[in-house]
Amino acid sequence: MGGACFSIHALGPKDQLLVTSLVGKTTIDGPGIKIIPPLKVGKKRQVDILEPGEYCVAKTTTTGELRRIDGPKQVRLGPYDIILKPKTKAITLEANEYIRLVDDVTGKIRLETGEAIVYPEPTEKCAIPIEN
Repeated sequence: MGGACFSIHALGPKDQLLVTSLVGKTTIDGPGIKIIPPLKVGKKRQVDILEPGEYCVAKTTTTGELRRIDGPKQVRLGPYDIILKPKTKAITLEANEYIRLVDDVTGKIRLETGEAIVYPEPTEKCAIPIEN
C-alpha cells in the first residue's frame, strides 16, 4: 500500500522556500517549519543581504522586467525572479568628480556630479570612468 509523501522544511530567518507545483511556483519566507504536500517540490534558497551602498539587479523571467534592489535590505526574490547582476558596490563620487552613465536600451545619457553615491539603473553602463 503506497502513501502520500510530504516534505518538511525548517527555514531560518535568511531562508526562502521555492515551491514548484504542476501549475506554477510560489515562495515561502522563513523563519518557520513548512510542510509541502505531495505533487509539489520545495527547494530551499538563501536570502542575500545587501549592506548600505550595495545593490543587485533581479529579473522576472515571466515578464523580462529588470529591477534594481538597493541596500540595506534582504533580497527576497519572487517565484519567477533570478539574480541577473549579483551584489555590487554603488559608485561613490567625491566633490570634484563626475560620471556619465549610458542607458543601453534608450541611449539616454545621465550625468552625476559631486559628492554622491550613484546606483546605476539595470540597463545603464558607465560611459567613461570617473573623472575629476
